[in-house]
Amino acid sequence: MKSLFLSLSLSVFSLGSTYAQMHKFFKLDYQFVASEMPSDAEMAEIEAFQTVYVNDKLIKVTPSTLESPIYLINKESNKGSILFPEEKQFVEVSTGGTTMEAVEGMSFDFVEGKTKKIAGYDCKLAQLRIESFAEGVEASIIDFWYTEAIPSIYWGEFEMLSLIPGAVLEFTSAGNGFVVTKVSKVDVKQSEFEVPKDYTLLELDEEEANEVDSIGSLTGMQVADSRFIYSNDEGTLYGLADHDDQHITGLEFTFIDYYRDDVAIASDPNNKFGLIDINGKPVVPLKYEYVAVDYNSGAYLFSEDGKVGLLNKEGKILVKPEYDQIATMIDGKAAVSKDDLWGIIDVNGKIVIPFEYEMITELNKTNFVVYHEGIMALYNLKTNKLVKEGYDYISLSQDSPLITVQQGAKFGFINPLGEVVIPIKYTAAGTFASGEAIVAEDPDGEDQYIINMRGERVEEN
Repeated sequence: MKSLFLSLSLSVFSLGSTYAQMHKFFKLDYQFVASEMPSDAEMAEIEAFQTVYVNDKLIKVTPSTLESPIYLINKESNKGSILFPEEKQFVEVSTGGTTMEAVEGMSFDFVEGKTKKIAGYDCKLAQLRIESFAEGVEASIIDFWYTEAIPSIYWGEFEMLSLIPGAVLEFTSAGNGFVVTKVSKVDVKQSEFEVPKDYTLLELDEEEANEVDSIGSLTGMQVADSRFIYSNDEGTLYGLADHDDQHITGLEFTFIDYYRDDVAIASDPNNKFGLIDINGKPVVPLKYEYVAVDYNSGAYLFSEDGKVGLLNKEGKILVKPEYDQIATMIDGKAAVSKDDLWGIIDVNGKIVIPFEYEMITELNKTNFVVYHEGIMALYNLKTNKLVKEGYDYISLSQDSPLITVQQGAKFGFINPLGEVVIPIKYTAAGTFASGEAIVAEDPDGEDQYIINMRGERVEEN
């Protein structure tokens, strides 16, 4: 039997579209957060863990890793497809039965008078109280910051977000969760919302279909080739089982993540995090405030006494927990903050750029970007020398030497020496990836097209 991922614990909806070739969408980049929330400028450096496209009728949720499924959702028909890119398989499911009954039973508290700006949008607060069935563990309060300016977004285990009148841009419990770091308006082809022709339909038996109807639970989640999750009746405590449903561990955990290199992040009923091996034995003791993988380096961020450090999968401390924030590693280096100043360290904690900047928002192999009093400046990573300053916005590419900049209402591109190589004339511009960037010249920035590194328009196939 093929066990389903955690993302299948809620039903989503099969896509049957008769829309035109291109559709206008909001594009939202989501990122994990922990403890204190960074500002929008600080979050700009961190690579999104998933991207969502949404309008009044359609939703597409695309994760950054092939290990996680893709969701195609039709709001009007309440049907959808779940794609498994690694296996080139898909599942068709629909709402109803126990799934919708459980979601509709949730009650949000919409808090009056509290607002917060996220990714440029004014957001309102909704809260959800989750009672714990574990002895001595208090109920959790989940905060949902949402904007009615963007249509509602819901997928997988987050189907309950359909009950909130707008897109949730921040979702946190005890400071941990996810947040939208960037919102843009884009055109998306119809084909992006269709199951690829080379995918095979995965038929579900009754037991697998019941897993799809299991809301908000890790039960049945396959976390490794030979490991699955089982739970207590309430779905609040979890353990590991094998293919034959033989229990490898007791019900010792409140969370178990996917395995990477034979270890997985897990938490206990005291909300302490660590790493466990394939048999559920602690490799890194479950004693930290949180643990999160840094995909670029393979190291793990961890928090102790409100400070952040890095460790490897064996538990060896690479960077002592003495920083307020550590951004995603780029080419073995990361921007970090300490005592309200920012610098750059390598994966072993060696200081590459001293702690002398108000904020470092981005870095790549050659440059880093500094933010000060609303203005951004470009610096050389090797020399720590100023290259160019005075821009309202700077966005570095990770695979191109061209750098997106904004002056006033116009965008253009400079090189690592600060020289303008594509004129600052666009009303909207993205970052170069694989030699191409999206730009627009119309007043609303909606008539978008693609250019190459010479500034030439690229015709789409």
